[in-house]
Amino acid sequence: MRLKKYVPADLKIKLPEDVVQALADFGVSSEIATEFAIEFRRIGRRGYISFNTRRLDDAFGSVDRKKLKKMLNTSGLFKLTREACKDSNSRQYQYLGDWSEADEFSEDECKLDCAPTDISLKDAPTERPTMKTFVVLAHRFYDRYLQWVEYVSRDPDLSLCFDVGRDGPVGDAVRDGLEALRVDHVTESNIDDPDLTWSQRESHRNTLRRMKDGVRHLVRRIRGRCYHPLTSCPKTIRSHLKMFFKGRTERAVCVDMSATYLTLLVSSLNKPEQEYEQLRLINLIQEGQFYGSVNELLPEEKRYKDPGELKKEFQRQCIFWRDGRISRRPIWEAFRVKFPMLCGLIQEKHDKLGVTRLSDWLMRKESSIFVEKAMVGINRAGIPVVPIHDALMVPESVAEWVHGVLVQIAVDALGFTPRFKIERAPSMVAACA
Repeated sequence: MRLKKYVPADLKIKLPEDVVQALADFGVSSEIATEFAIEFRRIGRRGYISFNTRRLDDAFGSVDRKKLKKMLNTSGLFKLTREACKDSNSRQYQYLGDWSEADEFSEDECKLDCAPTDISLKDAPTERPTMKTFVVLAHRFYDRYLQWVEYVSRDPDLSLCFDVGRDGPVGDAVRDGLEALRVDHVTESNIDDPDLTWSQRESHRNTLRRMKDGVRHLVRRIRGRCYHPLTSCPKTIRSHLKMFFKGRTERAVCVDMSATYLTLLVSSLNKPEQEYEQLRLINLIQEGQFYGSVNELLPEEKRYKDPGELKKEFQRQCIFWRDGRISRRPIWEAFRVKFPMLCGLIQEKHDKLGVTRLSDWLMRKESSIFVEKAMVGINRAGIPVVPIHDALMVPESVAEWVHGVLVQIAVDALGFTPRFKIERAPSMVAACA
């Protein structure tokens, strides 16, 4: 097995032959093996290699990570040093073989290749920022880029847009938005929701403490979406955030699209015989009545009282189903009678792409509107903006303007006006009433 199958030649990373053979024997993918090789360079400096299993899962998935872990634990080439593991997700291993070439890399050289399993915190531009970012190895992004180019070549509906490394219009916009956020004014009493369980309230308090201390986080793009602390930040905290804009601090609000996945699918109904059904669906979406109409299609005893639960079940049964049995999908059974054209399109996409690639396709169409066009353009106008999937967080004073920008971009992309709303905190809504 030749080493260059695992490691790009331009990185000039060397590994012992027995390690190369073990990676091949255990079926470790080339991507995760490359990160392993970068981490292996540090053996000469500190005497061991270190991995964080959670970060590996985030970057590559648990299947590949388990193959690497099995190789480390059973190949006989490495020894786990448990006493050095302070974090339950961290593992440190010593290499039992003899490899003199490990010492040829200086400490500075080791710092240049910073793998995502050993991320270094960069100095932030402000003294006490709310959010901080990490550097990710550029060649891993470039490899993702090449995969995306090949993927896009098979589907002309998808746009080709990818930021390699930290720099670029998308990365700049996200970092500017995160740096503008302010959270010091939020107290634990502000986010105490009596409707939550004790463990949920404690989790929210811990999240708030971490944000105040300065969140250590990797801002990255997956399937077009940008992921950062706010993508998993509970709304109880998010509704209290503020943004620094034009020399003052003001409330942050979210402008988001309603029924985003459904809207994207309806925009793909472009055949003449689909026009009438498309107009009916557009009207329901614009009036905010789509999920209510779906609920009315069900027998009275099976109707949902919680709109959020209905939306979740609609997506599970009618877009991303894995169990194809009609008995397990009562919403689909009723829905396809009322909207056969849309159901036919979903079934076609589902059969062609499968669940995972259908999700990828929808997320990339979503990001082409929110990330690549709206967020980048708003940032260039000098307004801090943070993307949260199908929403943009902006200062309250410009929310209406951002709403108009999103409507214009969405109309150009979809062919009709979707439903957007500006989400405000409950206290703000009461003040506006």
